[in-house]
Amino acid sequence: MTTTEQQTYTIRPAVVSPIGKCMYGDDHAAHDLSKEHVLPPGLSGGIILTKPSYGKCLDKTSTFETACLRDDFGMARAHESVPARRPSERRTHGKVLVYEGEQESVREVPL
Repeated sequence: MTTTEQQTYTIRPAVVSPIGKCMYGDDHAAHDLSKEHVLPPGLSGGIILTKPSYGKCLDKTSTFETACLRDDFGMARAHESVPARRPSERRTHGKVLVYEGEQESVREVPL
């Protein structure tokens, strides 16, 4: 795969039977629960739990996962061409800290 090609998801995740209660500890009605990935798709997750988390709890984990996958691991995921849900939003450049003697600067480099 060349550096300009974009890879998308091709793995079909395994689906686990419904858990029926929120795994984050709150007592929510079973009909208010939604699916949850054991490992985020952005890290090649391949297992989905059905009905293990309430919408508001899921929103919190989703926000955290997005921040980690895009901000913390975004450059590494782009460099390694890890599959992405939105390949068109994949980074093409990243910022690196460069030291030259006593001078420190931030430079944008192609991935």
